[in-house]
Amino acid sequence: MIRPEEFLKRQKFSYQKLREASEIVRKEGLKVFRPAEERDGYLIVLEHDGEVVEKSTRLSQKIAGVVDAITYDHNNIHTTMFVCGMNYRPKKEHQYNPKVVETLANLINPVAERLKAVNIECKRFLYNQGTVVVEGVADEEFVELANVILSEVEKAARQDTRGNSYLAGLERSMVRSQEGDKAIPWSGHMTISRFLKEISPEKLKSSGFFEIIAKEPELNLLSRPKHL
Repeated sequence: MIRPEEFLKRQKFSYQKLREASEIVRKEGLKVFRPAEERDGYLIVLEHDGEVVEKSTRLSQKIAGVVDAITYDHNNIHTTMFVCGMNYRPKKEHQYNPKVVETLANLINPVAERLKAVNIECKRFLYNQGTVVVEGVADEEFVELANVILSEVEKAARQDTRGNSYLAGLERSMVRSQEGDKAIPWSGHMTISRFLKEISPEKLKSSGFFEIIAKEPELNLLSRPKHL
């Protein structure tokens, strides 16, 4: 099981490192890591709506207006809970297995009611050399929901008698050792921009990127995810 205290500790530490990363951006500029379009796999996510999505969409569009970046809006702003079978490979090699999607849906739908208890505190926008995110602080109810989902996947894998190897594969990909714990994402964050090209600190400064971010007030919003 995922221990709430370990998750909350990891979340706090990760956001501190992310706040420090803004100084690295000012000194070194933007970097491009593995292209987002090469990621191939399945995600279990929480979908948001309301003011946090509206403000995030506007900022994402502003950023894309001054640097090459992926724009996020109500169609793709989310908080990732689990990554299932994620691989990096060329887009033409991506694979889609409808049985995996059907299996995940059958496992998740019965527990979706628990989503009502989850709150994510959205504090401010943060950035590093690769992305801009909403500092979303997930609570213990988030961890509880993750534990329920993980338990359902583990149970289905144990009870499988039809040889659906993808079930065991899903379980293995969701259960990654991390300090003796079962890993879930490091926080309740939401990505709202992902950079596509490297930019020197000088060009980044002249683009107006820092001014755009600086003009954004703290969010101080509470998001109650609507869909799982």
